[in-house]
Amino acid sequence: MPKYPPADDVRDVIAESLHVALLRMMQPSIMHIGPINTIGCFLLKYLTGEDYVPVAGSIEVRCGGAPFGLQAHIENIDIHAYYVWIECDRGAGGTELVDFGSRYWRSWASDEGALWTAPSPPNYIWGRKDLLSGAAQYVTHHEISTIVLHAIENAVSAQEPEANVKRWETVINNTVEHMLDTKAGLRFLIDAGIAQPADEEEEPFQ
Repeated sequence: MPKYPPADDVRDVIAESLHVALLRMMQPSIMHIGPINTIGCFLLKYLTGEDYVPVAGSIEVRCGGAPFGLQAHIENIDIHAYYVWIECDRGAGGTELVDFGSRYWRSWASDEGALWTAPSPPNYIWGRKDLLSGAAQYVTHHEISTIVLHAIENAVSAQEPEANVKRWETVINNTVEHMLDTKAGLRFLIDAGIAQPADEEEEPFQ
């Protein structure tokens, strides 16, 4: 099994491969944050076998000009006025947080009329939630998170084919294919038992 959590170079590959795969299906933006991080959640569960879950709530982005973001309120759930990210409970190791939507923050700032004065935002956020600093503050809304999780579970378990779920599967498959084209990605997939080395008698990349 691969070393977990993945090293920075593998995280870079996962995030970039997901972005490339998303571009084949849509023009991703902050408006697609729910699907982006839902797909990212299923991708991480597949790649690692870890218990990642989608989480919803409020966000304040702090890394460019005046802070901006959104406040999640249950009465606005029908218009999807909440932010979605990914978490994994590490017990004594804290809560791991992943957000594949941060690369779209700069255009979001423009949409919100906020002046972006910092360098370009990170392509992803990935770290221990209580140690994240500078980029953004994430505040979980437990009731909205439960509703979002149930909606995703219902979509996946629906007996009739669900178009969104099929698209999620396509993006995940395309992400893995793109990872195979990188040295770090291929090694990770081999270590995870998802891919096989070209020559099983030789250790690849020696």
